[in-house]
Amino acid sequence: MKRRHSQYSRDSRGVALIELAAVLVVCTIMLGACLSYGRLALQGAALDRAAANAARYLATLPPEELRDSGRRAIALANAQAMVEQALAAAGLQVQELQLDYRCGPNTCNLVTASNPLSSMTVIAVLQYRDTWLGAGAGDVELRAHAEAGRGN
Repeated sequence: MKRRHSQYSRDSRGVALIELAAVLVVCTIMLGACLSYGRLALQGAALDRAAANAARYLATLPPEELRDSGRRAIALANAQAMVEQALAAAGLQVQELQLDYRCGPNTCNLVTASNPLSSMTVIAVLQYRDTWLGAGAGDVELRAHAEAGRGN
């Protein structure tokens, strides 16, 4: 009696190979998406840390430096440089970085002896082009909000 089992066995191996190829394609796409979102989360954390460091730096300055517009401009430029250096160290290719500073609930222009500084807030908006995955890449916008209190 001839066995037909070997003929069916060859047919099922071909089907299994096709199923394996389909599953591997889906798994590869899911792995790429997970890696991309993980990388985005790490970059967001880097922006959060950079904004928090800038807020901490500005909160440690004497109020006189924030009252004087010239000295305040230098301090804010230093804070921006701190953020840019931290983002460069994290490997972000920054296209546009916008930083907004608040001295307590007001803008820094309103800091006076009668209106003392209670906290510093840094709001960072970062736009860059994510080129890690090639064709699926695009412009990405990350936002961070950091506040540091002052021990008057």
